Amino acid sequence: RQVLLTSTQLSLLTVCSEVLIALLFPMKWSHAYIPVLPHFLVPMLSAPMPFLCGIDKANLASALCDLSGECVVVDLDMNLVTLGPNTDPLPNLPLQMEEVLKAKLDENVGMVFRGARGLTKTDDYSDAGMHLPQHTKLMSDAMWESRLCLFDEAFHLFFTPEEARKNLLNGNDTSGMYESNGVVNGGHRIMSAAEKQNLRTQSQWDSVQESFIDAFVYCLRNYRKFLVFPSKDNEGAYGGAGFRSKDFVSQQRYDTQEYLQQLIGTQMFDNFITKRLYGSGEADVAFFDSAVDRFLKNQGLLSNVDVAGRIRRASSARSSVPRFALRKGKADPTCCS
Repeated sequence: RQVLLTSTQLSLLTVCSEVLIALLFPMKWSHAYIPVLPHFLVPMLSAPMPFLCGIDKANLASALCDLSGECVVVDLDMNLVTLGPNTDPLPNLPLQMEEVLKAKLDENVGMVFRGARGLTKTDDYSDAGMHLPQHTKLMSDAMWESRLCLFDEAFHLFFTPEEARKNLLNGNDTSGMYESNGVVNGGHRIMSAAEKQNLRTQSQWDSVQESFIDAFVYCLRNYRKFLVFPSKDNEGAYGGAGFRSKDFVSQQRYDTQEYLQQLIGTQMFDNFITKRLYGSGEADVAFFDSAVDRFLKNQGLLSNVDVAGRIRRASSARSSVPRFALRKGKADPTCCS
C-alpha cells in the first residue's frame, strides 16, 4: 500500500505515524517510512513502491500530481480517508474480530474523540457527523478546529494558577498548593487516594495496542501448524523452509479467508514468518507466541502449559519491540474468544 498522512500540524503527523507502526505488531513496516516528508522530496511519492509518509497540508495540492491512483490519503484534521481511483478494494475484517475491536476502541478512546469535539456518548458522529443536529455539528467542528491549531504550539500555558488548581483536583500535581482534610485552599475537594491510584492504572492507549494484538492473535491463532521448518526431508517441496499459505487460509472460517489471503501476501507477513522460522528465540516472536498460547488455553485447545510464566519471561525480554505504551506482562487475547 501507499499511504499518505496529511495535517496542518506536523506533530500530529509524527505521532500518528508512530502509532500506526506500533499497531502492526507482531509485524513490522519494512518499506519507505518518512513521518514528515520535506517539500523538496515530494516527487518521491510518484515512485512505484509502498510507503507510509506524512506531509504538511500546505504541500498537499502540489503533491497530488505525484500521487499514483493507488495511494490512500488520510486527512488527520478532517478524520477522512480517501482511496485512490485505482486502489484495490480493502478486504472486510473478520466479523467477530471487527465487532470486538470496534467495541474495545470505543470503550478506551471513544471519549477522547468525543471530548475533543464537545460531544456526548449518545451523539452519533458516524458519516462525518451527518446524523448530528446542525447546531451540534457546527459547535463540534468549531471546537475541534480551535484545539487542532494548538498542537504545534511550543507552550500551552499549562502552568498558570488555574491549570495548577485543575491538576491538583485531578490528582496530577500538588506543587504550590496544600490540602486540609481533603480540601484544597479555596474549598475545592481533591481526589481520594483510591481515585489517584486509578489514575496510575493502565492508560487507554495501552488498551488500544493490546486490542490490536488480540486481533492478530485471533487471526493467526493456529499459524504455527502451517510452518515448514528447514530440514532435509522438505528441501524439494519448500526450498528448505516456508509456510503452507493455501492450507492455512482454506482451514480458516469463511468470513476470515479474504482478509487472511491479503494479509499473507504482504511483505511484513513474509518477514514475520521468516523471523519465526529462523529467529524463534527473539523477544517479540516469543511474546506473540505466548499470547497465542494463552488464547488457545482459554479456548480449551491447549493444556499443561505454563502460559503465564512464558508471557512473563517473554515480556521481560521484550524491550526492543516497537510499542507506544504496551504494559509488560499483559496480553489478553481472550477478548476475541
